Amino acid sequence: MNTPYKLITCLLAQSIGVEILEALQKEFGITTANLAHARGGSSNNAYAIHAVEILTVLVEASQADAVFEYLFFALKINEPSHGIMFQEHVARASHYTLPAPEALKA
Repeated sequence: MNTPYKLITCLLAQSIGVEILEALQKEFGITTANLAHARGGSSNNAYAIHAVEILTVLVEASQADAVFEYLFFALKINEPSHGIMFQEHVARASHYTLPAPEALKA
């Protein structure tokens, strides 16, 4: 499937999502990201509840691999117990931009 956008999803064991959102905006100009918090357990151990952050980033397909690689190493996904991540095609998305901080002060 050849689509203009991809969605990168990261399930993070550590709480560094806010810093990563700021870095994505600074490094790539990305404002199409979302951060959510969740808790869950395992069917192997009903008493172990784990908190995770869920980071989703919508990117143009042309920059998806570069952003994915950046996140992979910035989030240390290559190290044990730091989380998982994947990317998928997105059929449609709306382009939006955030207003400049100066415009919000008026």
